[in-house]
Amino acid sequence: MIQRDVLITLDGGVHALVAQQLAGVSDNFASSVFLRHQGTAASTHQPISVLALRLNNGTVVTVLADGPDEIAALDAISRALQADPPRASGTSTSAS
Repeated sequence: MIQRDVLITLDGGVHALVAQQLAGVSDNFASSVFLRHQGTAASTHQPISVLALRLNNGTVVTVLADGPDEIAALDAISRALQADPPRASGTSTSAS
């Protein structure tokens, strides 16, 4: 079993859509993946349990993974809990 502390950087924290996405990500791996916060753990396969953790933006959560592909599973779930960095937008000018 491996684990990593992850800072949640999603604007709305972990809401229903994110919890469902975590379940979908978890389905790609044979390993069991859990989130632990304030002494309570939830399987990423169970969105309702994940929601019960009440994970807001700025919260640090421990991600745990155990199984044959635990490193990849831990990395994927960790990425899903963090917002993508802002993308550089090209400058557009419109001719009048």
